Amino acid sequence: MPRISVLIPTFNASACLKRGVESILAQTYTDLELVVVNDYGSADGTKELIEAYAKQDDRVRLIQLKKRAGLANSLNIGIRACRGEYIARMDADDYAYPTRLSRQVAFMDSHPDVVICGTAMRIIEPNGNARTVIRLADDDYIKAQLLFACALGHPTVMFRKNSFIKNGWEYDPNAIAEDFDLWTRVDGKMANLSEILLDYYNSDDNRSSKFNLKVHSDSCRIVKEQLERKLEISTKKFPDHLFWLDNWTSGFSFEDYLLGYKLLKEIEQKNLVKRMYADDALAAILCSKWNQYTYYLRHTVKLAGHLPILQSQKGKTFSENLAQALGTSKHEIMSALKRMTSNALPEASEKILTGLSSSPRVGGACQSVQY
Repeated sequence: MPRISVLIPTFNASACLKRGVESILAQTYTDLELVVVNDYGSADGTKELIEAYAKQDDRVRLIQLKKRAGLANSLNIGIRACRGEYIARMDADDYAYPTRLSRQVAFMDSHPDVVICGTAMRIIEPNGNARTVIRLADDDYIKAQLLFACALGHPTVMFRKNSFIKNGWEYDPNAIAEDFDLWTRVDGKMANLSEILLDYYNSDDNRSSKFNLKVHSDSCRIVKEQLERKLEISTKKFPDHLFWLDNWTSGFSFEDYLLGYKLLKEIEQKNLVKRMYADDALAAILCSKWNQYTYYLRHTVKLAGHLPILQSQKGKTFSENLAQALGTSKHEIMSALKRMTSNALPEASEKILTGLSSSPRVGGACQSVQY
């Protein structure tokens, strides 16, 4: 039996499949199988192309579905069919660096308590521009970041098949952000390698590009469900864009950032009781979220130079970090924020500065932010 199964779901992927398949077959780690699940209705020659690869290399296995399954179901079918101890995810148009599998399997072998491991990656835009995404490495920080963001790059992950099968961890066919949804349900240790081991091609035909609004809306749902399930926070009293926001460089109102502070403070307080997240990790994520909430006000209006950029300090909570930056006590933060806003923006409405009693602005498609 192969040690590693590389799982690629496909649907009309013949134009880009060569890059992904050949990058796996060229891996320095060779004890592998490549399992390609081709969904029913794929009619561009993908099936024939995989069959040709299978004739050349017996490590290639094609699973041709006989009825339409969709991405999540295709992945679940593939996971059950994989024979390896480890399953590595991959998309048809990605490029895995030659040492990707060897690096990940070495890490997993030396960390038997880790059930899933991602890596850093480059995102290649259609115009050829590239940016690097290096995610948080430590389990405590990954778990805390999953409160607000998908903290693992889906096509970079490797996980233990037995752990997923035994615990019933599988993709939800009803989820659009199927990876984010799954990671929030995995009750096991996670890690990210800081080494760039994959190129992700964000092409014009990429599924994420086509379904951005649906993905963003579903991501918002996932964030809210986590807060309600894990911390018993009622999310209805907050606007959706506090949970999942796009273009946080513009359009955030004064009311938004004060409501944002209330949300972050409630997360901190609930966690003191529930103990779902490590203190330092949660403080770091909440400080980062505050910086997003206040970006627009710090850079485009008269609050520039007034609202602090938070740097999380070990041993300090989010509230303690913010109080220190504001030069006040943590019990006087809201008063300090209102006072500072009133001084800098006397034209702002009394309702925004002191009321916050009316129903918050809710609705619209939730949008995303890159972490």
